[in-house]
Amino acid sequence: MKAHTIPNRTGPAAACVLCGGRLGPVVYPYGVRWSGQIFRYRRCSTCGSSSIDPVPTEAQIESMYRQDSYHGDFYSDVEKEPTESFLPALRGDLPETGKVLDFGCGNGAFLRQAAAAGFAPEGVELDPEARRVASENSGCRVMSWEELIAAGHKYHIIHLGDVLEHLPRPAETLVKLECLLEPDGYFFLEGPIEDNPSLVYAAAKLFGGLKRLAGRPVLAAFPPYHLYRTSSRLQRWFIEERMGYRVERHVVIETGWPYLQPDDRLTSPRGLGHAVRMLIGYSARPVATIVRPLGLGLGNRFATLAVPQQRL
Repeated sequence: MKAHTIPNRTGPAAACVLCGGRLGPVVYPYGVRWSGQIFRYRRCSTCGSSSIDPVPTEAQIESMYRQDSYHGDFYSDVEKEPTESFLPALRGDLPETGKVLDFGCGNGAFLRQAAAAGFAPEGVELDPEARRVASENSGCRVMSWEELIAAGHKYHIIHLGDVLEHLPRPAETLVKLECLLEPDGYFFLEGPIEDNPSLVYAAAKLFGGLKRLAGRPVLAAFPPYHLYRTSSRLQRWFIEERMGYRVERHVVIETGWPYLQPDDRLTSPRGLGHAVRMLIGYSARPVATIVRPLGLGLGNRFATLAVPQQRL
């Protein structure tokens, strides 16, 4: 859940964010009312993922990700990230040392983690104040996109953690970043897979459908941060088929989000509805672990190590 960092053309076009395919009907009983518009997700007729319609404008996207209205709310505590990185789990698959670029580095938490793991990390962020905070938190250099290009550095690893789903054109962004990789470099991608089978996903669809049948509005009042929703299979399709990359590792886990928030582990339920969501969130993790040997692949987050076209 971090800000996009390359200016991209945006606008109300009914096209899939992941593959550019034609969008069909609305697929969820819930949507977002924000900035005087209603945003809903529509299913792509080509790849099967779901994209926001309309796509927020460039001005709207910049307003979403200011330090005071986004990072300050969701990433204010660098010691307590909403979602843990897969870096420790994938450390053995990565080079022992080297330069790392954290593209969309948020509050600098991954930069700190990468430095502690023996890498030489640098970051990129859109908002000037977010860059200042991330640099102070991590002790690392944090640049704008223009400064990144001007520096001309090459990286052994380019990390995009909770970033792809915020980009109006994720494929275009990855292509632009490929030239910054060393010949033996990797993309390290991680983030949510909100349409992947899981206990939380099934419950959200059920509850949303019941609210709609009861005539209750199902429109959230926050910005449409995630511009697409997808599954593990379709996220991997995007990486392998759309981008043409070779996947070295692809991992799926369950965290129980958004029904289980980090603070929920330290607090009591705030009413019956919150208690039910917490129970589902807590249950989702062991259920996903139990059925994993069956090949069901339940979970709500992925991590992928991918080799781009230039190495193939």
